Amino acid sequence: MPSELTDQGALSWLLHAWRPRFADSLGAMAGAAVSTADTSDEQVPQDSLWWEQGLSLGGGARVRIGAAEEVWKAFGQAALEAAGLQDATEEDVRGTYLEILGQSLSGLATSIGGLVGREVNCESGQEETTAFGSALGAQFSIEGGGSGTLWISASPELLAAVLAASLGGGQASAAAAGAGGKAGGGVKEAYDLLLDVEMPVSVSFGRAHIPLKEVLKLTSGSIVELNRTVTEPVEIIVNNCVIAKGEVVVVEGNYGVRIHQVISRGERLRTLY
Repeated sequence: MPSELTDQGALSWLLHAWRPRFADSLGAMAGAAVSTADTSDEQVPQDSLWWEQGLSLGGGARVRIGAAEEVWKAFGQAALEAAGLQDATEEDVRGTYLEILGQSLSGLATSIGGLVGREVNCESGQEETTAFGSALGAQFSIEGGGSGTLWISASPELLAAVLAASLGGGQASAAAAGAGGKAGGGVKEAYDLLLDVEMPVSVSFGRAHIPLKEVLKLTSGSIVELNRTVTEPVEIIVNNCVIAKGEVVVVEGNYGVRIHQVISRGERLRTLY
């Protein structure tokens, strides 16, 4: 496969991992549902504001998000108006847009971490004027509000890391299949070492998206309603990936979870986005 196609595939993965994160962040700040879809735009506007975000993968792994001036202003203004700020300055609008973008990029870092198998965090960021090279776009529309296209571009180092991680699992499976379905000695030794690796386990009772103006009103005693009823199972999350569902129990005075369902491999992959 030509390198252009493999790089494009890695960039497409990054786009589809990031765009629901941005839609969620924008929707939470704007207090309205945000839909997203592939864009029909073919060229990145020349007046685009590009934000470059460093990632803790090392080796120059960075991602850039671009938006035309009218787009980032519309999204930033929508968030400020939802918070009751009608007469915001351009600096406030810009800062609000970058805050929304920062939240979505933190989510993208989590998705990348799930792919490469280790924790990935956002590092320092800065404004830029162009994309790294090629860029892919996605359309975002606020219900009853503005819409526009944002673009994503990635450094060669980040594209290489995504490609290496996505190809690694397939190569390991092929090696095992070539040995009659049994892993060779070297693979088994590596697997045995991994069995002692400690991984973070958490339990999710539910989630909620609320406008910034409601967040600012939270005080001691406030109640945040989650998106899950008391009869629904909770999610067991390992290394940012939902692996099972179950019910909450009490074991010797401590909370625990009794597993009712183990998530399939395909469903686990979908939870990384």
